[in-house]
Amino acid sequence: MLKLQKLKSENHLNKVVRQARQQKSGAVGFLVTSPWDPQSELIKKELHEAWEDFEQHFDLYEIDYFELPHAYCIFKARTPSLVCVLGKKTVVLDNPMSIRAEMDLDTLAVPRKP
Repeated sequence: MLKLQKLKSENHLNKVVRQARQQKSGAVGFLVTSPWDPQSELIKKELHEAWEDFEQHFDLYEIDYFELPHAYCIFKARTPSLVCVLGKKTVVLDNPMSIRAEMDLDTLAVPRKP
């Protein structure tokens, strides 16, 4: 079941990022969204539908770009973006097709694996 945790303050965001960078294994994901961006809303909807019956294998947080513009300073990410923090390595995916492929979402361009 998808547990998309919403970050509401800069302090909470900084704390989660700091903890993610100190981890030796496992990834932490940040979905940078905006309520005014139709692609962001579509990706969130697809995530909830696709992951309804699946177990989540990593922590996934939602960052509302307008509530926390500080996220741009940290990740240089626009909306929508998926930021994966793997220890000291940070990967920013800001193309909707790349996000869908990484999250294993079914689209015509990125069909789900059988």
